[in-house]
Amino acid sequence: ERHVSFAPKGSTVSEAIFDLEALGFDFLLFVEDETGDDTVVWRDPETPDGYVVRFAHGAENVSERPSAVVIDPHALPSFDIDSARELLDLGDEPFVAFRDADTDRGCVLHRRYDGHLGLVETPR
Repeated sequence: ERHVSFAPKGSTVSEAIFDLEALGFDFLLFVEDETGDDTVVWRDPETPDGYVVRFAHGAENVSERPSAVVIDPHALPSFDIDSARELLDLGDEPFVAFRDADTDRGCVLHRRYDGHLGLVETPR
């Protein structure tokens, strides 16, 4: 398992989507500018031009809602890394977005192109 920290600070949802596309990523973990919350955006496989955005602590204070974006109102679930690994191994999803149970910060555990696990976390 390799730990990577890539989380642009102070990005809007629109900027994060631009970065996601420019970098060719499937998801992006970032700190959202308006709320200061750890946030994950990913492509929605059900909608070719659509994206889903989920905030670590829920979306109550979110006003920016770009077109083609679905804001998931639920907070990210709180797990330890071992629990997130179990979910990733048991499920069909390419990644698990969660709040680290120890730090309460946003994380994404994913299967990398080489088959190993990667952990993206927001800077402490």
